[in-house]
Amino acid sequence: MDKIDCFRYFGIEVTNIRWSWAGLNESGLNRRDTGGGAVAALTIWTDQISWDKEKKCSVWSTYNKNNELWKDDYGNKERIEIIKYCIENLKSEFRPIFVDPYKPGIFDETREAKKHYIKRDKNIWFRISNFDQKTGECEAHSFMKKDQTMESIIKKLDKKKREIKFLQGGATGLKQQKSKNYGPRKIKDEPIYPALKEQIKKIYGKDLVVMIAGGPYGYSAVEEDAHKINKILGHRIHDVAQTRPYDMITHPYNGINGLIKDFEANKIKYVVLGVINDNTKSMAPPSDTKRKIIYSSEKELVDSDQIF
Repeated sequence: MDKIDCFRYFGIEVTNIRWSWAGLNESGLNRRDTGGGAVAALTIWTDQISWDKEKKCSVWSTYNKNNELWKDDYGNKERIEIIKYCIENLKSEFRPIFVDPYKPGIFDETREAKKHYIKRDKNIWFRISNFDQKTGECEAHSFMKKDQTMESIIKKLDKKKREIKFLQGGATGLKQQKSKNYGPRKIKDEPIYPALKEQIKKIYGKDLVVMIAGGPYGYSAVEEDAHKINKILGHRIHDVAQTRPYDMITHPYNGINGLIKDFEANKIKYVVLGVINDNTKSMAPPSDTKRKIIYSSEKELVDSDQIF
């Protein structure tokens, strides 16, 4: 990811790609991170970050960093206004965009960035703890926000499932005719796969096909991903003998390398989640099953320590 991509991950279009140090998305639209509403992002030089052992958090500070060299820069003036907005409207919270310098520890007038990046596998935020509105110098402490994405998705799917059951058992006439007959519901954990898929796509991108390990048979893709694989590769769609309220395809564990070759040959971007605890013996693994990315067309995701 370059600087533009990092800001766009939070739905932010920066004022000037060359001199902007911060950006603001007041509408909250086009965010790919977890969360909603307005969000600000600030670039942070990694050599300005230290670790607070007592508070167990990272501390970013621009104090005593040759402020006289950059206090009149356009980037600093814009950042001052964005930090003010953060303090007044966002509980002083912002998302960090990390910047590795070519010359760590040298705070001169012409700092050159080696790399811009965000930590997509961690829900990291910073909170402004000290701020000088005149000079733009500031200090902020890191913290982790609880990710509500999975919880909210599961609640929505559970609600949808209850509505489907009501229509099958209680609706009459035209409403009953329009409702799809999904058959008996035997599996309590049926929303897990769609919830996992949606969580992965919200974090890493909607264009990924998500294959999820679970149960005794293999990796599964659900809903639109199942239909995409069916259309391009011809895999059979099923619903596990009418025990799922969604379409899916399943591929055997020992054939995953061949499936990956098919994905790559057809330029399909993918993520494969593998189970990392021993809950694969039942037909539908319980909700405490832990998974992580073991294969992906986006190679940097394989090194992620994110647990799903």
